[in-house]
Amino acid sequence: MQEKENIYAEFESARFAAKSDYETFNNSLYHHEMKLIHTRPQISGFALEALEGPPCRSSVTT
Repeated sequence: MQEKENIYAEFESARFAAKSDYETFNNSLYHHEMKLIHTRPQISGFALEALEGPPCRSSVTT
């Protein structure tokens, strides 16, 4: 009976560790995706400016 309890305790410990690792990975992935969402427009803007030149100004003074 003690052996079954030990096996169950080991299983629960491993299950908790796996769940914790999964949650940590999931949170890290979410944070990374949020960072990409916020920086992607900046990167795209820099890439377009590099290809096309700076954006045109609507009010040009002479």
